Amino acid sequence: RYDYNTDYGESHTPRLGAVLHPTDDLTFKLLLGTGFRAPTAWELYNETAQRLRNEDLMPERLRSVEVGVAYRFKKRYYFSVQAYQNRIENLILEVQTGQPNPAGGNWNQNQNVGDAEIVGVESQTDFLIWDNLSLNFNHTYSDGKYLNLPYSVVSSPTTRGRPGDDPLQDAVGTVVANLRTQEAVVLAQLEQSILNSVSAVNPDLATNQVFLRKLRSVLPTHLLDLDGIPATGPIPNIARHKFNLGATYYPIRNLSLNLRLNYVSERRTISTNPERTIPAYYFWVANIRWDQAFSVESLYVDLMVRNVTNELFWDPGIRTATGGYYPTRHPLENRNIWLTIGFRF
Repeated sequence: RYDYNTDYGESHTPRLGAVLHPTDDLTFKLLLGTGFRAPTAWELYNETAQRLRNEDLMPERLRSVEVGVAYRFKKRYYFSVQAYQNRIENLILEVQTGQPNPAGGNWNQNQNVGDAEIVGVESQTDFLIWDNLSLNFNHTYSDGKYLNLPYSVVSSPTTRGRPGDDPLQDAVGTVVANLRTQEAVVLAQLEQSILNSVSAVNPDLATNQVFLRKLRSVLPTHLLDLDGIPATGPIPNIARHKFNLGATYYPIRNLSLNLRLNYVSERRTISTNPERTIPAYYFWVANIRWDQAFSVESLYVDLMVRNVTNELFWDPGIRTATGGYYPTRHPLENRNIWLTIGFRF
C-alpha cells in the first residue's frame, strides 16, 4: 500500500503472507506486515496556554509478525492457535519541551517519542456435537508495554508511576526531584551570570524582553538526563484475557438459536487514574436468526439481545482519566436489542 499526505509525505506499508496446507485438514500460516497511524488533527494543531501545536508530527509506525496453525478433525472438530507480535515506533505522546512558557515553566507539546510492543496469543475451538448443535470457544491473551520513554514525558503513560507502587521507583523519583531542584538553581545562576556580564556592558539590553526570550531559548533546560518516571511499563487499559463461550442450536433447518458468554478480565489503568484497576466483567448475548424468512430465499431476520441480564459494566477512562475533566471510568451499554431484516443479493 502506498499513501501520500501533504502533511507528512509518503508512506509505504508492504505486507507478506504465506499459507501452507500439508493436508486438507492441517494449515500453517505466516503473516508479516507494516502499518501506520497518521497524527490526528487534534495532535497536530491543538494548542492551549500550556501546549504548543506541532505540525511536524510523523505517523506512528507498526511492524507485525503473526504465525498460526489450524487443524480440523473428522470434519466435526476444529482447533486453531495464532501468536502475534506488534512493534510500534514513533509514538505520539505529550512531552515537556525546552521552550520557556511566558505563563511559567516550559511548554508541553505532542512529539514522536518512545516505542511500544504488544504480544498475544489467540485460540479457537469449535465442536459439532450433533448435526444441529455446536459449541465454540475462543480466548485471547494480550500483553503490551511501552519502551524507551524519555524523561521529558509529562506523566507516565504506563500503569506504573503511582506513589507506593514500587518503593525503588519512588526512591529514584525522590532523588531525581531533588536533583532537578538543584539543577534549576544552577541554571538560574547561569542565566544571572550572563545577565550580569551583559549589564556591565549594556544595562538596557539586560532588561530587554526580546533579548531575554532569545537568551532563554538558547540556554539548556536540563543538565542531567535523568528519568523521573518509569522509562518502560505496561500499556494501560488492556485486558490480558478475553474469552467467548457459545452454543448454537438448530431446532429446524433455517432457524438458529445462539447463546454466548463474553468475558473481559481486570484492566490496570494509566498512572494518572486514581482508580488503579477496572474490575473484570462478563455478559450474555442471545441471538435468534431465521434464514429464508417467509419462504423468501435471500431474506433473513435476526434478533439479538446484548447484556441479557442488564448489568452495569465499565471501561477505563480516556486520556489522563484523573477524575477531573476526564472521568476515571465510562459505563458500557445496558441491555440493548437489535432487530435486523436483511436481503442478500
